[in-house]
Amino acid sequence: MGRAALFVVALTGCDWVIGLETRDAEIDAPIIDAAPPDVPRVCSFGSPGVPSSVGSTLASITAGDLVGDAAIDLAVVNTTQATITVLEGNGDGTFTLKHDFGTGSAGTKGIAALELNGDNDLDLVAANSSSTTLSVLLGIATGFQSATLVGAGTSPSAIAVGDLDSTAPLDLAVANENNLITVHIAMTGGAFNSFTMLSTPGTPRAVAIADVDGDGDGDVIGASLDGTARLFINNGSGTFGLPPAVLTVGANTRAVVAGAFGPEPGLDLAFVSQYLAEVHVFANTGTGGFSMPADKYKVGSAPLAMVAVDVTMDGIPDLVTANAGGGTLTILEGAADGSFPKRTDIPAGNTPSGLVSADLNGDGIPDLAVANGVAGTVTVLLNGCTP
Repeated sequence: MGRAALFVVALTGCDWVIGLETRDAEIDAPIIDAAPPDVPRVCSFGSPGVPSSVGSTLASITAGDLVGDAAIDLAVVNTTQATITVLEGNGDGTFTLKHDFGTGSAGTKGIAALELNGDNDLDLVAANSSSTTLSVLLGIATGFQSATLVGAGTSPSAIAVGDLDSTAPLDLAVANENNLITVHIAMTGGAFNSFTMLSTPGTPRAVAIADVDGDGDGDVIGASLDGTARLFINNGSGTFGLPPAVLTVGANTRAVVAGAFGPEPGLDLAFVSQYLAEVHVFANTGTGGFSMPADKYKVGSAPLAMVAVDVTMDGIPDLVTANAGGGTLTILEGAADGSFPKRTDIPAGNTPSGLVSADLNGDGIPDLAVANGVAGTVTVLLNGCTP
């Protein structure tokens, strides 16, 4: 995001190099992908560097050019301190300067970066789970303005960004723990219309915006701790008239992502269950419906976050989870048929709780940054995969 993401074996895709655990082959050594044979593609994440100290009880993390110097910066939420810490990127994957900004409310959990008021500066929105508010921090040349509080449901915890009404700026969907998804249509100048409430039983903790029915409008997906997810189809103006479709996903679902994982038309959905330590993938049927049952893939212990990104640089999205229970990330490598047959775990610091992917060192390859919840640090993992 900017202003205005030796054993030689003939295997599909790419294995990962560091003191890894590769689950479909009994090896623990460097692996070189032999496809294509004339230009070998080597994938690796180097060992995590010294984590950047940020604050205490970190929750979520986002990335973007937040200070206007064309380098990617990181913004991470400090839940107990009611602050957002911005780590200023140097353009090479390192972060030197640190800036703290108050959210104006306690219990901040979710965060998103987007451009709200037309000045080409990225702004920040944070969800304050100990209240009924969102914090809006408008970007300026010297950082961010003081937070403005915007009404939401009770205990907002997660934020999704997308276009819900076919006009700029982008809009928000927020998971509130009082069984509501709230929809916030953005107006010019950084303000929001009064929010719309979508009933989402079971304590929603994850939310996404994606055009799952292929009509050009962003739809809303909310996932709850009780193991259900609801799909709200957009009427085209940010309103949702039809009753939501209900999917059965794993208990304690903590993240949902959308992507074109397989060859069929339409966006597919993936949910990660903290309780089951599984990712459940639903393939789009091409008409906005989803195949049942979901394909299930084991990941590390207590996953709390997930991103869909092509870390292997083979043109197919992969899934990466942040596993708080084991201090690891799990990479599920995507295949052309929409499956995720290869799992690799890599170290990611103490209690990974938040995860974001972006090109942190300017080489055109997506890297990963992890918010380490209990440790109060951010761990950066630079991707050495060659396209």
